[in-house]
Amino acid sequence: MTSKKTLAKLQKIKEHMENAEEIGNMAEAEVFAKKFQQLMVQYELSMSDLEFKTELDEPIGRTRIDWDTTHIKNKQKRCEWIEQLVMAVAEAYACQILVRARSNRITIVGHKTNREMAEYVATVLVTSADKMSLKEYDKFWYECHKQDGHARRAKGYRNSWLHSFVKRILQRLREMRQNPDAEMSTALVRVDQKAAAVKKWVADTTGGRMADALGGRSGYNSAGAQDGRKAADRMSLKANAVSNSRSNAGQLR
Repeated sequence: MTSKKTLAKLQKIKEHMENAEEIGNMAEAEVFAKKFQQLMVQYELSMSDLEFKTELDEPIGRTRIDWDTTHIKNKQKRCEWIEQLVMAVAEAYACQILVRARSNRITIVGHKTNREMAEYVATVLVTSADKMSLKEYDKFWYECHKQDGHARRAKGYRNSWLHSFVKRILQRLREMRQNPDAEMSTALVRVDQKAAAVKKWVADTTGGRMADALGGRSGYNSAGAQDGRKAADRMSLKANAVSNSRSNAGQLR
């Protein structure tokens, strides 16, 4: 599968999702992410050694995620859960991220095909998680109000849901990467070579300067954290979840 064909498929899937009513539940987000992961592995496995070497030598570039095309608002403040989720997706596609001080804008760095895949998936998963957490919060708020006559127990629920969801997804992604099947291992060798090249490019370009990690989160809500973790555990991340055939084997998740 050539880079041109791969990107054409990505665009077709993206257009299909944009024409859908909206991505508002876990099942839709999961199917979308799986399809992109399938294309990623197929793309890596289908290239000859010469084609891979040629692509590896291509210039590394940057793509800034355009939140203006989604319901996510551009803010003059960094957002920890969004950064962590985008970083997880970027790593799966042999990319890295750059963030800006006092801004939620995120730039993905990598080879062209990998970078565009990562941008599509990250945008969908961030917007989906945002919508899912809001729905879960509304549901919990009404339950609290019905049982207690007020909704004080819901304070901090949504933030805790989001952070717990992202944290668990990160854990599961890393666990699966540590125990890949044979075909995924083949693709990961190439992915890791691209990742090493991107890491060096970022270090050379930025001088090794890294943004400080965000912290100091307050308002922990145990119910939100538990529900966010459960939601992440319900997501099927298995490599053969869609098909057991070689052509559809493996997601880097």
